[in-house]
Amino acid sequence: MQAVETARHEYRLASSQGGVLLVVGVVLIAAIVPIGWAASTDTTVSSAAMILTVGAGMLGVGAYLLAWTTRARLILDESGLSLRGAFSERHVAISDVEGMRNLPQRYGTTPVICVRGGDPIDPTRFTTDDAFKEWFGRLTDLDERDRKAMLDQITQSEELGATADERMDALGRAKGWSYTLTGAAIAAMVGCLWAPEKFRLPCAAVLWLTPLATLMLLHRSHLLYTVFRPRRDPRADLTTPLTLAGFGLMMASQGMNIVSWQPLMLGTILLGVGFAAAFYHPLRSNVRQGGAVVGLLVLALLYGFGGAISADTLGDGSAPAIYRVRVLDKYIRVTHGKGAHTTYYLHTEPWGPFAQPVRSVSVPSRVYRETNEGDLVCIGLRNGLLHAPWYERMPCEDAVEAPR
Repeated sequence: MQAVETARHEYRLASSQGGVLLVVGVVLIAAIVPIGWAASTDTTVSSAAMILTVGAGMLGVGAYLLAWTTRARLILDESGLSLRGAFSERHVAISDVEGMRNLPQRYGTTPVICVRGGDPIDPTRFTTDDAFKEWFGRLTDLDERDRKAMLDQITQSEELGATADERMDALGRAKGWSYTLTGAAIAAMVGCLWAPEKFRLPCAAVLWLTPLATLMLLHRSHLLYTVFRPRRDPRADLTTPLTLAGFGLMMASQGMNIVSWQPLMLGTILLGVGFAAAFYHPLRSNVRQGGAVVGLLVLALLYGFGGAISADTLGDGSAPAIYRVRVLDKYIRVTHGKGAHTTYYLHTEPWGPFAQPVRSVSVPSRVYRETNEGDLVCIGLRNGLLHAPWYERMPCEDAVEAPR
């Protein structure tokens, strides 16, 4: 790796980051004044001590942010790179700089400097100049290097075909299978949400079996398939159907309310641990293993939780006990994230296992609009396949009411 050929270059923290951290630090330090006044006027010793503890923590964080914004530097010279923080400085020799990668972020990617045996360095946090950009442009593109190395392994693998063209055709067919599996998972998820009730269990079964199909493809060839694929990896990525399986099973039980979550915990843990164990081995060769493992744990939690809920509700063939209850109120809950999600609830009088008014009777939007305060609705209570009782709003026609 070539060293910079000019004198020492020192770069300050970019104003887009430094300005925000500076303001937050000042606000946290200034907050010690009202906190100290509140502690001095509090007659309870324990409460005053707690207030002072919180104030000390805010003061420490504010001081650290101020030190970071004023001292943070990225230094480039002939010996290598130095990254100065609030109270420490890290030096990386030129020989330890492996190259650069583009790491995925929430919006787009961020180019970082990869260091042998250490955390990557993000130069975009600092205000750099042409000298740095020229040096950075000479670094080895590790993403492109890995892509070419993987393509070489594919074209040289005799297991995939007799010629290089046949082996590339096998890669094309693998991508076709990944698109097919993704399409099946999308169709199953849509079916769980909007298809007639008799189709919900078959659609959930497709989502339950999606990880198994993914494992079969991964076992078939690690040169053709992967999960949590780096951006330039030429192999077929199977992460999307796994994600859809977890989210789909979570949403498959919408409108079905669990009385007690405790019986589902064992099923959630078993499914989640099995999911993580099954897909951990393919991640060991991932160049971004840390982020891939975190993603795997998130998907394992989604699949374990969604699988347990959907099995308990959709797989439950027990006859429901019907309760006629009066609606006391209704409300809407909106959750925000990458996409807003609206849930509709009825607030009912006490019934069945509930000695207090029930605020969490989830219903479809159509039922929510058609139901008014004071109306009588029918709620069906079932035992649950995994012995976690659950209930849902049901039509009242020909309902046999359960004993009070």
